[in-house]
Amino acid sequence: MSIEELLIHRPGVAAEVARIALSAYALEARLIGREDFPPLRRTETDVAGASTRFFGFLLDGELTSVVEVDASGSGDVEICSLVTAPAHFRRGMARDLLRHVATVFGDRGLHVSTATANTPALCLYASFGFREQRRWTSPDGFQLVTLTRPPAVGATA
Repeated sequence: MSIEELLIHRPGVAAEVARIALSAYALEARLIGREDFPPLRRTETDVAGASTRFFGFLLDGELTSVVEVDASGSGDVEICSLVTAPAHFRRGMARDLLRHVATVFGDRGLHVSTATANTPALCLYASFGFREQRRWTSPDGFQLVTLTRPPAVGATA
């Protein structure tokens, strides 16, 4: 098992990330009761063209979980997505990726938004010290919550 930064422009990497995201987001859409779920429209081309950074959890060489972060500015790091292939749910891979992000970007705050109905994600983020910053409704009617975690300089996740 290892966590590596994914070189999204390498052949096949964006396709694998998109495949995992699609399978995970299909289940999340059912969990939150939404048929029209914007993350399901993200394509391999969209992933390959992203200006964000991707880190992957590899189990015996197989990519099983991915976190995407936007660390381009000097402020907080945004967790854009955190997905695990459904066959690997509840094995701690998302937790390990969050720990990795918290370590790599420990001197910066973190923030993430998710559906208010996504209880598993809310519990995971709460276990890492994320706290609710605001609740809001997206233009397409999603009830969302933005969570933040302050910089944790010198702390371990």
